[in-house]
Amino acid sequence: MSAVEQDEALDAVGVYLKKYGEVIMPPPKRQQKIKHGNCELIEFSNEKWDCCVFAGDPTDDHPSKIHPKVTFHNVGASMLVANEERLNNKGRQEEWWETSMPKLRYWLGVLKLGKLQVLCLHLLHNFHISPEALSIIDCEGCESAFARDILREDPDFLHHVDQISLETHVSKAWMTTQELLHYFGLSFALLEEAGFKLEWSDVFGCAKRHEVPGCLDEMYGFPCGYADWPGHPNVVKGWSCQDFLWKHY
Repeated sequence: MSAVEQDEALDAVGVYLKKYGEVIMPPPKRQQKIKHGNCELIEFSNEKWDCCVFAGDPTDDHPSKIHPKVTFHNVGASMLVANEERLNNKGRQEEWWETSMPKLRYWLGVLKLGKLQVLCLHLLHNFHISPEALSIIDCEGCESAFARDILREDPDFLHHVDQISLETHVSKAWMTTQELLHYFGLSFALLEEAGFKLEWSDVFGCAKRHEVPGCLDEMYGFPCGYADWPGHPNVVKGWSCQDFLWKHY
Protein backbone atom coordinates (compact mmCIF):
# COMPACT_ATOMS: atom_id res chain seq x y z
CA MET A 1 0.00 0.00 0.00
CA SER A 2 1.43 3.36 -1.01
CA ALA A 3 1.67 6.35 1.33
CA VAL A 4 -1.26 7.97 -0.47
CA GLU A 5 -3.38 4.83 -0.09
CA GLN A 6 -2.47 4.64 3.60
CA ASP A 7 -3.63 8.22 4.11
CA GLU A 8 -6.86 7.52 2.25
CA ALA A 9 -7.53 4.43 4.37
CA LEU A 10 -6.91 6.40 7.56
CA ASP A 11 -9.16 9.24 6.40
CA ALA A 12 -11.92 6.72 5.68
CA VAL A 13 -11.99 5.47 9.28
CA GLY A 14 -11.30 8.99 10.54
CA VAL A 15 -14.92 9.76 9.67
CA TYR A 16 -16.00 7.31 12.37
CA LEU A 17 -13.46 8.60 14.88
CA LYS A 18 -14.80 12.13 14.38
CA LYS A 19 -18.42 10.99 14.54
CA TYR A 20 -18.12 9.08 17.80
CA GLY A 21 -15.65 11.54 19.26
CA GLU A 22 -18.32 14.25 18.98
CA VAL A 23 -20.96 11.91 20.40
CA ILE A 24 -19.06 10.94 23.54
CA MET A 25 -17.35 14.30 24.14
CA PRO A 26 -19.30 17.16 22.54
CA PRO A 27 -18.41 20.85 23.00
CA PRO A 28 -19.20 22.20 26.51
CA LYS A 29 -22.35 24.06 25.42
CA ARG A 30 -23.78 20.91 23.87
CA GLN A 31 -22.84 18.84 26.90
CA GLN A 32 -25.23 20.92 29.00
CA LYS A 33 -28.12 20.04 26.68
CA ILE A 34 -27.51 16.30 26.62
CA LYS A 35 -29.60 14.24 29.04
CA HIS A 36 -27.37 11.44 30.23
CA GLY A 37 -28.89 8.08 31.02
CA ASN A 38 -27.95 5.65 33.74
CA CYS A 39 -25.79 2.58 33.37
CA GLU A 40 -26.59 0.07 36.10
CA LEU A 41 -24.34 -2.90 36.75
CA ILE A 42 -26.12 -5.93 38.15
CA GLU A 43 -24.19 -8.79 39.72
CA PHE A 44 -25.53 -12.24 39.05
CA SER A 45 -24.42 -15.68 40.08
CA ASN A 46 -23.80 -18.89 38.20
CA GLU A 47 -26.43 -20.61 40.31
CA LYS A 48 -29.13 -18.06 39.45
CA TRP A 49 -28.44 -17.74 35.73
CA ASP A 50 -26.89 -21.15 35.06
CA CYS A 51 -23.79 -19.63 33.44
CA CYS A 52 -20.69 -21.43 32.28
CA VAL A 53 -17.61 -19.23 32.42
CA PHE A 54 -14.31 -19.31 30.58
CA ALA A 55 -11.86 -16.97 32.31
CA GLY A 56 -8.30 -16.14 31.35
CA ASP A 57 -5.41 -13.95 32.43
CA PRO A 58 -1.81 -14.47 31.25
CA THR A 59 -0.46 -12.55 34.25
CA ASP A 60 -2.05 -14.66 36.96
CA ASP A 61 -1.90 -18.26 38.14
CA HIS A 62 -5.29 -19.44 39.33
CA PRO A 63 -6.39 -23.03 39.77
CA SER A 64 -8.13 -24.09 36.59
CA LYS A 65 -11.29 -25.41 38.26
CA ILE A 66 -12.62 -22.38 40.12
CA HIS A 67 -16.23 -23.55 40.17
CA PRO A 68 -18.15 -26.47 38.60
CA LYS A 69 -19.05 -24.10 35.77
CA VAL A 70 -16.03 -21.78 35.85
CA THR A 71 -12.60 -22.61 34.43
CA PHE A 72 -9.51 -20.40 34.39
CA HIS A 73 -6.82 -20.38 31.71
CA ASN A 74 -3.46 -18.60 31.51
CA VAL A 75 -4.23 -16.95 28.15
CA GLY A 76 -4.82 -13.39 26.96
CA ALA A 77 -6.28 -11.45 24.04
CA SER A 78 -4.10 -10.89 21.00
CA MET A 79 -2.52 -7.48 20.35
CA LEU A 80 -0.80 -5.84 17.39
CA VAL A 81 2.09 -4.65 19.55
CA ALA A 82 3.14 -5.44 23.12
CA ASN A 83 1.86 -2.89 25.62
CA GLU A 84 3.19 -1.81 29.00
CA GLU A 85 1.60 -4.71 30.85
CA ARG A 86 3.01 -7.21 28.40
CA LEU A 87 6.52 -5.74 28.49
CA ASN A 88 6.75 -5.47 32.27
CA ASN A 89 4.85 -8.57 33.36
CA LYS A 90 6.81 -11.45 34.89
CA GLY A 91 10.08 -9.56 34.56
CA ARG A 92 9.84 -9.85 30.77
CA GLN A 93 11.02 -13.42 31.13
CA GLU A 94 7.94 -15.29 29.94
CA GLU A 95 5.91 -15.16 26.75
CA TRP A 96 2.15 -14.82 26.93
CA TRP A 97 -0.25 -17.27 25.39
CA GLU A 98 -2.65 -15.16 23.33
CA THR A 99 -5.68 -15.80 21.16
CA SER A 100 -8.09 -13.76 19.07
CA MET A 101 -11.79 -13.41 19.74
CA PRO A 102 -12.82 -15.36 16.61
CA LYS A 103 -10.40 -18.18 17.42
CA LEU A 104 -11.69 -18.33 20.97
CA ARG A 105 -15.23 -18.80 19.70
CA TYR A 106 -14.13 -21.60 17.36
CA TRP A 107 -12.13 -23.27 20.11
CA LEU A 108 -15.13 -23.21 22.43
CA GLY A 109 -17.13 -24.90 19.68
CA VAL A 110 -20.26 -22.75 19.85
CA LEU A 111 -22.09 -20.71 17.25
CA LYS A 112 -22.74 -17.87 19.65
CA LEU A 113 -21.14 -16.94 22.94
CA GLY A 114 -22.82 -15.77 26.09
CA LYS A 115 -20.45 -13.16 27.41
CA LEU A 116 -16.84 -12.34 26.73
CA GLN A 117 -14.78 -10.00 28.87
CA VAL A 118 -11.41 -8.78 27.70
CA LEU A 119 -8.97 -6.77 29.78
CA CYS A 120 -6.19 -6.71 27.18
CA LEU A 121 -4.64 -9.52 29.11
CA HIS A 122 -7.85 -10.86 30.60
CA LEU A 123 -10.49 -13.03 28.96
CA LEU A 124 -13.83 -13.95 30.43
CA HIS A 125 -16.30 -16.00 28.44
CA ASN A 126 -19.73 -16.72 29.78
CA PHE A 127 -22.40 -18.94 28.20
CA HIS A 128 -25.41 -16.97 29.42
CA ILE A 129 -28.92 -18.39 29.48
CA SER A 130 -29.41 -16.44 26.26
CA PRO A 131 -26.98 -18.18 23.88
CA GLU A 132 -27.12 -15.32 21.40
CA ALA A 133 -25.46 -12.66 23.54
CA LEU A 134 -21.83 -11.69 23.74
CA SER A 135 -20.22 -8.68 25.34
CA ILE A 136 -16.62 -7.55 25.47
CA ILE A 137 -15.56 -5.38 28.38
CA ASP A 138 -12.45 -3.33 29.17
CA CYS A 139 -10.33 -4.14 26.15
CA GLU A 140 -7.06 -2.60 27.28
CA GLY A 141 -4.48 -2.75 24.52
CA CYS A 142 -6.29 -5.19 22.22
CA GLU A 143 -8.64 -2.61 20.66
CA SER A 144 -6.77 -2.55 17.35
CA ALA A 145 -6.15 -6.29 17.08
CA PHE A 146 -9.87 -6.82 17.64
CA ALA A 147 -10.80 -5.29 14.26
CA ARG A 148 -7.78 -6.82 12.53
CA ASP A 149 -8.64 -10.32 13.74
CA ILE A 150 -12.29 -10.02 12.75
CA LEU A 151 -11.38 -9.06 9.18
CA ARG A 152 -8.68 -11.70 8.90
CA GLU A 153 -10.39 -14.64 10.60
CA ASP A 154 -14.17 -14.17 10.74
CA PRO A 155 -15.82 -11.14 9.07
CA ASP A 156 -19.19 -12.28 10.46
CA PHE A 157 -17.97 -12.42 14.06
CA LEU A 158 -19.96 -9.39 15.27
CA HIS A 159 -23.15 -10.93 13.94
CA HIS A 160 -22.73 -13.49 16.75
CA VAL A 161 -22.85 -10.66 19.29
CA ASP A 162 -25.88 -9.12 20.99
CA GLN A 163 -24.17 -6.63 23.26
CA ILE A 164 -20.64 -5.35 23.52
CA SER A 165 -18.98 -3.08 26.05
CA LEU A 166 -15.52 -1.72 25.33
CA GLU A 167 -13.06 0.27 27.40
CA THR A 168 -10.61 2.01 25.08
CA HIS A 169 -7.25 3.72 25.57
CA VAL A 170 -5.84 6.07 22.93
CA SER A 171 -2.83 7.93 24.34
CA LYS A 172 0.61 7.08 22.97
CA ALA A 173 1.06 4.74 25.92
CA TRP A 174 -1.01 2.41 23.70
CA MET A 175 -1.80 4.11 20.37
CA THR A 176 1.67 4.61 18.90
CA THR A 177 1.24 4.28 15.13
CA GLN A 178 -1.20 5.19 12.36
CA GLU A 179 -1.72 1.47 11.75
CA LEU A 180 -3.06 1.04 15.29
CA LEU A 181 -5.26 4.11 14.87
CA HIS A 182 -6.58 2.78 11.56
CA TYR A 183 -7.66 -0.56 13.04
CA PHE A 184 -9.08 1.21 16.08
CA GLY A 185 -11.24 3.46 13.90
CA LEU A 186 -12.19 0.49 11.77
CA SER A 187 -13.78 -1.18 14.78
CA PHE A 188 -16.46 1.55 14.82
CA ALA A 189 -17.18 0.95 11.14
CA LEU A 190 -17.48 -2.80 11.75
CA LEU A 191 -19.83 -2.26 14.68
CA GLU A 192 -22.08 0.00 12.63
CA GLU A 193 -22.07 -2.39 9.70
CA ALA A 194 -23.09 -5.27 11.97
CA GLY A 195 -26.10 -3.32 13.25
CA PHE A 196 -24.83 -2.00 16.58
CA LYS A 197 -25.96 1.27 18.14
CA LEU A 198 -24.18 3.15 20.91
CA GLU A 199 -26.30 2.98 24.07
CA TRP A 200 -23.99 4.60 26.64
CA SER A 201 -20.52 6.07 26.88
CA ASP A 202 -18.16 7.72 29.33
CA VAL A 203 -14.90 9.65 28.94
CA PHE A 204 -12.41 9.49 31.79
CA GLY A 205 -8.73 9.90 32.47
CA CYS A 206 -6.06 7.26 32.44
CA ALA A 207 -3.27 7.07 35.00
CA LYS A 208 -0.87 10.02 34.80
CA ARG A 209 1.94 7.87 33.40
CA HIS A 210 -0.39 6.84 30.58
CA GLU A 211 -1.64 10.37 29.85
CA VAL A 212 1.66 12.27 29.76
CA PRO A 213 3.03 10.51 26.63
CA GLY A 214 0.44 12.55 24.71
CA CYS A 215 -1.45 11.64 21.56
CA LEU A 216 -0.81 11.07 17.88
CA ASP A 217 -0.79 14.27 15.85
CA GLU A 218 -4.03 13.40 14.04
CA MET A 219 -6.84 11.83 16.05
CA TYR A 220 -9.67 13.10 13.83
CA GLY A 221 -11.33 14.77 16.81
CA PHE A 222 -11.45 11.64 18.95
CA PRO A 223 -10.95 12.49 22.67
CA CYS A 224 -7.30 12.29 23.68
CA GLY A 225 -5.19 14.47 25.94
CA TYR A 226 -5.03 15.86 29.45
CA ALA A 227 -4.76 19.04 31.50
CA ASP A 228 -2.66 19.57 34.60
CA TRP A 229 -4.52 19.55 37.90
CA PRO A 230 -3.04 22.23 40.21
CA GLY A 231 -2.43 20.92 43.68
CA HIS A 232 -2.55 17.29 42.54
CA PRO A 233 0.98 16.35 41.43
CA ASN A 234 0.27 12.65 41.05
CA VAL A 235 -2.76 12.85 38.75
CA VAL A 236 -3.97 14.84 35.76
CA LYS A 237 -7.39 15.59 34.28
CA GLY A 238 -7.38 13.35 31.25
CA TRP A 239 -9.78 12.14 28.59
CA SER A 240 -7.69 9.52 26.81
CA CYS A 241 -9.68 6.54 28.12
CA GLN A 242 -13.30 5.86 27.26
CA ASP A 243 -16.12 3.38 27.89
CA PHE A 244 -18.65 2.30 25.26
CA LEU A 245 -21.76 0.17 25.55
CA TRP A 246 -23.17 -1.09 22.24
CA LYS A 247 -26.33 -3.06 21.52
CA HIS A 248 -27.06 -5.13 18.43
CA TYR A 249 -30.41 -4.40 16.78
